[in-house]
Amino acid sequence: VESPLRECGVLRRHPWPLSRQLLQLKAFLDGLGITADFGSAGGVYRTIKKVWLKFGYFVSQAVEVLLMKPMKPAEYFTYGTGKSPHHYALHFPLYTHFTSPIRRYADVMVHRLLTATLAVEAGLATLSDTKKTKTEEGNEANEAAKAASIPALAGGDKKGAAYTVKFSTSLAPGVDPVAAGLDFDQNELQKQCDLCNEKKLQSKKAQEDCDRAFFCIWLRGLDVPCTSLATVMLIQDKSVVCYVPQLGKEKRLCYDTSTEASMQASNIYEKFKNVPVFPKKYKLINKHRVEAEWELPELALGARPPSPPPAAAAAADGGEETTEQKEFTQIIKMFSKIPVYILPTSTVPIDFVLVPVPPYQHTYKELLKNDKERMAELHKQMRAETEAEEAMAGAELTDLGGFEGADAHLVDDVDDEQVDEHQYRLVVDREATERIVRHELGAPRKAKSVIVERPDEDWD
Repeated sequence: VESPLRECGVLRRHPWPLSRQLLQLKAFLDGLGITADFGSAGGVYRTIKKVWLKFGYFVSQAVEVLLMKPMKPAEYFTYGTGKSPHHYALHFPLYTHFTSPIRRYADVMVHRLLTATLAVEAGLATLSDTKKTKTEEGNEANEAAKAASIPALAGGDKKGAAYTVKFSTSLAPGVDPVAAGLDFDQNELQKQCDLCNEKKLQSKKAQEDCDRAFFCIWLRGLDVPCTSLATVMLIQDKSVVCYVPQLGKEKRLCYDTSTEASMQASNIYEKFKNVPVFPKKYKLINKHRVEAEWELPELALGARPPSPPPAAAAAADGGEETTEQKEFTQIIKMFSKIPVYILPTSTVPIDFVLVPVPPYQHTYKELLKNDKERMAELHKQMRAETEAEEAMAGAELTDLGGFEGADAHLVDDVDDEQVDEHQYRLVVDREATERIVRHELGAPRKAKSVIVERPDEDWD
């Protein structure tokens, strides 16, 4: 954007998320006791990490999915259109890429612009301005450029510029700039960017369709139904919307034995048609809680171990058992974990559905037990990493405890020649501002540093 071809520059932008939905999500997280920061990608990361530490992996994954909903798709554009060039996800004022020209046409466009820019700046080519048209002053691009401290468009009111790059005849004899793709029309480049955006969305949809199709083919080939844990993201009248971290997908899970649930069951692949079992009743308590009443079969009653007591076992599994021990009430709350079957359908196009695992089945308790052990280990690792990060971030330049007998003082612009071999330097990484790096002196240089005299005895 600092070159003569700035108006034709092909960049990639990521607009800010939809503010209304972000505010709703922020209010929701505030209710959970989480202070959300969506001002930058770093703030989003820290917010999700807070959720992870407080509620665990499954809830943090669900919040991450909720956070994706207000996000707008990233897009290619030309700098001369006047759109803000800021990239929200990467938190960059300007961004482009050109590393995969074999699969992204936008990268080819950037390669051509770089070729032309470098050649013109090196005096190997000339740039002829073939078209310039006026538009209103004070356009959005210049406002965005000013806010990001980047160059504004030439003249402040140009749009639709067109240039032709001509190399010197001695360097490229007989090269036609048009045939070589070195004629740049900002309006035409923008049309190409729009087409790239459209094709990228289409390819993403095709990839998702292929992933689902091959996954369902794999499901059909299994001898036993696939199981997993799902996180409740939304509670509805007759169903809940769940996110399955193992798949990275969200799906509706029908509990009510209504027409929709019956239709869903009828579409299940023939091999697994006998798997679905639905609760006897499904009662919506409020938008944060539902209760599913299961009728326990005689087999489950006869196989029940004498201990722990039924009430304790029910509480451990997120439910309560009636005194007659013939019914089980499963309590489902927002962000609770539900064991589910993932079953392929016989429909065209091929798809899969989520079916609840009955709480009285051994699979139900086994999934929760295995997850509890795995999550405990993950949580332990996350805690250790967080404590290490906080320890590094909390280190202060003035905190020189432990250096008994050392004479520490702040020195400005110290040459290495002034420090002998028995001294060490503490250097602050001012770019990251998260850690203090201590190292032996290397090549001579100047820096604002803390010089610490080495004590008589060795110290680590």
